[in-house]
Amino acid sequence: FRSTRQLARWSEAGPSRRQRRGMAPYGAKARSWQVKDVADFISTTGLKQYAGAFEGNNIDGKRFMKLNSNQLPQMGIQQFDHLKKIWRKIKTIQEVCKKHEQEMGDPEAQLNLHAARIQSLARGKISRQRVEEIRRERRDRELEVIRDQELKEEALSLVQNEGLAADEAMEEAALKIQQRARGMSDRKRVREMRERGELPGQGRLV
Repeated sequence: FRSTRQLARWSEAGPSRRQRRGMAPYGAKARSWQVKDVADFISTTGLKQYAGAFEGNNIDGKRFMKLNSNQLPQMGIQQFDHLKKIWRKIKTIQEVCKKHEQEMGDPEAQLNLHAARIQSLARGKISRQRVEEIRRERRDRELEVIRDQELKEEALSLVQNEGLAADEAMEEAALKIQQRARGMSDRKRVREMRERGELPGQGRLV
């Protein structure tokens, strides 16, 4: 295994020197790391007191590549500054590894990338459906408010002009609104039939 000092030196030097020597950047093979390799990497972050937590949780390369920031507190990394620093280092290595695998045409990496894209598309579809549901619900609420206002105005007119009691006026107003709605629906149907040339006698000379 690589020593902690060697890992720290590579981490500080950055990938450019290694790339100039024709070597893969540090972290490119992170998915194949053993548990000890992961612990050694954590030691290079300057917070080596947490290396044991990674060993204790048996975090090897495959698990390391699936880590997210929400899991770190469960491993005992509670202090915000420490959590933020370690997660930033982990995220950097994850990105280096994924990029290298994609460049090398790694089948597993390509499969993971394809799966991630499918999940992203699925989330997008669900989001669009939810947006449409919200719009439809809002339209329904607005129509309900309009109908309620129309009913009140019609009932008030009946009370003022015809002297009806409030309850009677509300019932009469509801009937009138229903009749108007049916009339509008009938007129719309007639207009559509006329446009399609389906009215009896339409098109005949008188």
